[in-house]
Amino acid sequence: MTVIKDNGNGTTSSFAFVAPEGISEKLTEELFPVSEAVSEDYAAAIALDINQMKTFVTIAALTGNLALTAAVDAQVSKGAIVVVKVTADTSNRTVSFGSGMAGANIIVTASTSRYIFMVYDGTSLVVANQLQADYSDSATVAKDYAATVALAPAAHENIVNVATLTGDVTITATTDAAVKKGAKMFVKLTSDTTARDATFSTGFEATVVAGVISKTKRATFVYDGTNWCITSAIQVD
Repeated sequence: MTVIKDNGNGTTSSFAFVAPEGISEKLTEELFPVSEAVSEDYAAAIALDINQMKTFVTIAALTGNLALTAAVDAQVSKGAIVVVKVTADTSNRTVSFGSGMAGANIIVTASTSRYIFMVYDGTSLVVANQLQADYSDSATVAKDYAATVALAPAAHENIVNVATLTGDVTITATTDAAVKKGAKMFVKLTSDTTARDATFSTGFEATVVAGVISKTKRATFVYDGTNWCITSAIQVD
């Protein structure tokens, strides 16, 4: 096939396209590799129409979980690429894949974006890779004093400020599934006029942090995929 281009200055250029080796001499139609950008409002279920060999889909901020399905045009051939950008609001959101797609659920961390890369195998859009674009999310949490303080870390960096301890405290953690190994937590502990101890229990791998009268300590933890492991506890005043 030859394409003639008008250069707009009285001249033309010609371009020849040759089928690659291994392609049958019989009639073979191939969709021209035009790219398409699509924007979608958020909905709990979104059906994508894929009509080109390259499609980039941007979905408005997820305010709930998202179920994706896809209908692929008959002219689209194997190897077509679809990239879907999803951004969570202030909560973790789950993206699942239904009809026309194949892939395990993906959790989008609160206030971050993910790019989901898919390749068409002739039947389904198969999730090939995913990239979190802004992983260094952080959260600061203030907790009133209580004999037991329950934490629910969901960010990559978690700063926890516990109000002045008027008694010993036990701290637990139920960690969100989206939190990855290597995440960090910093816990501020201030004793009143009596030395107050902090015991880190469920969800932690740590020793007791002993309090000092009218002083503040900061305990630092790293997440190992199961527990928050203490790395240091220092007095800061």
